[in-house]
Amino acid sequence: MAVLTHRTRNEPLQNHRKRLARLLSRSNETMRDRIQFSEALTGDGAAIFRHACGFGLEGIVSKRIGSRYVSGRTRAWLKRKNPEFERR
Repeated sequence: MAVLTHRTRNEPLQNHRKRLARLLSRSNETMRDRIQFSEALTGDGAAIFRHACGFGLEGIVSKRIGSRYVSGRTRAWLKRKNPEFERR
């Protein structure tokens, strides 16, 4: 996984997702069982957030499709937490 990150750091998000999906499809069962590859949702972020809250999820991470990974905080990758979330 570290090799994937360092080699592709300057590539857009969608390239990282494609590489990770390929890696997980070829990886051993233990690795696949420990990593959850979430489906990318596009559309109205506010509506997606409301649905996530409705399902009792902790929140969402929104990323601009063409964004590249940058260390630290950035406006291209935003985390929004559900204020009603309770850890079980």
